[in-house]
Amino acid sequence: AEQLIKSNINGGSSLGQADAPLVLAMYTDYECPFSRRFETETFAAINKNFILTGKLRFIVMDSPLDIHANAIKAAEATKCAAEQDQYWSYRNKLSYVNEALDTNRLMSIARESGLDAVKFENCLSSGRYTKVVLEAAAESRRQGVNGTPTFMLGTEKNGVLEGVRMMGALPYAVFEQKFNDLLNKK
Repeated sequence: AEQLIKSNINGGSSLGQADAPLVLAMYTDYECPFSRRFETETFAAINKNFILTGKLRFIVMDSPLDIHANAIKAAEATKCAAEQDQYWSYRNKLSYVNEALDTNRLMSIARESGLDAVKFENCLSSGRYTKVVLEAAAESRRQGVNGTPTFMLGTEKNGVLEGVRMMGALPYAVFEQKFNDLLNKK
C-alpha cells in the first residue's frame, strides 16, 4: 500500500464544494512548463467530471521554484487579483501564458482580466504578498515538494490533507482512475 502523507493545506485557494469527499492539492509554479501542461491538457476534464459534480475539491498551493525568475512575482499576482475577487479568472489566463512572466506581462493579464490596473499594480509593486508566497514555497519544500506540479490527493480535516503524493503532469486517465478508486472505497 502507498504511504499516506499528511500535508498542511492552509492558505491554499480552493475551488469546488467544501464538503467534497476528495481533495486534490496542486503545488504549482506558474513558469513551470509541466504545471502549464496540466492546466492546459488535464484540468478542464477534472473540473467538468469531478469538481463541478461535487466529488472533488481542488486547492492551489504556491510552490515557486528557484530556477524560475518570475515565479514568485506571478504567485503574488494571483493574490493581488484575489483582492479584486478575480483569483480564478486571473490564474486561468496566467496558466496558459508561455512567455516570461515579467511585471509587464503580469500587468497585461490583469488588464485582460478586467481588473482595476492601478490597484493591481499598487498591490504587486508593494510586495505585500512576497512573504506569504516565500513561506508557502518553504512549507512546500518541507512537505517534500521539489518539483512542480506535485499533487496531494486524499481527504482533508481541519486544514490537514492526508493522502498520497502524485508527481508530474500526469494524463487525465491516471487522475480519473485514482479518483474513482478512492471514491469507491468511501
